[in-house]
Amino acid sequence: MLHFNFRFRKFCAIKGETLRIKHNSGLFSNCSISVYGIVSYFNQYKRLPARVDFTGTFKNFSSGEQQEAYKSYFKPQSQIDITYKDKVRFPAISLFDYRSEAFDQLTPFVNRYFSPSDAVMLKVDALIERYNIIPQSTIAVCYRGTDKHRDTGLASFEDFITQAQSIKQRFPDHRMLIQTDQAQFWETAAQVFSDAFRFEETPFTATDKVMHDIIKEEDKKEWTQWFIAAVIVISRCAYVVNHTGNVARWICLYRKGAHNMSQYFRKRDAPRSGDYWI
Repeated sequence: MLHFNFRFRKFCAIKGETLRIKHNSGLFSNCSISVYGIVSYFNQYKRLPARVDFTGTFKNFSSGEQQEAYKSYFKPQSQIDITYKDKVRFPAISLFDYRSEAFDQLTPFVNRYFSPSDAVMLKVDALIERYNIIPQSTIAVCYRGTDKHRDTGLASFEDFITQAQSIKQRFPDHRMLIQTDQAQFWETAAQVFSDAFRFEETPFTATDKVMHDIIKEEDKKEWTQWFIAAVIVISRCAYVVNHTGNVARWICLYRKGAHNMSQYFRKRDAPRSGDYWI
């Protein structure tokens, strides 16, 4: 008889050959736990589940259409077959050094279950066109604020800006893309980098309330699609100055690696002073 650990049973359930994802939190937290559940099933049964039921997750992003929320954002690629060869490693918790992620193993899972939907890809193209983005000459800075301090130690604005400046000095012709949920960070970065730009399609807040609790329900589908599109664009950029958390992790998963990336990782109770860039 196969046994799953407590964490799996907390997040997922199995009925026959169907894996049901129960976790409902932030967008990319849902994605991470979904992959964790699928990989756990795969490691135990040495095959993929016949069906993955996503109706118990993405509730915070449903705009009233929970049944179809997943397919509003992702386009499953069922033609991608994944054969069991060895145990796949995917930690449920996203607070670690992403250079240790098993990207070669995980890319087929990401492609099969979390390829962007057609609507998201249209928004990717729209962002690139509207902001005249050349990914190979763009430095992306992704600062996660709001309630993230509950999970991990946050860098100061100055830490992120100093790190971005060090890359900008090496590549002065690269433009600076700022992606953040914290209005104060954008205001600070825009004063430092004359060429800084942000996606107006992904609003931010001056509070510590997460964005999916701020966006009106009728606007959630549109906002979520723009947000995923922004993450896709960032994943293509030449250099990334990144935080630690699910958004940062999925930038790397879509990037298929942690190359040309600076990641700030400080455990929540670690002292504020110190070099936490990896």
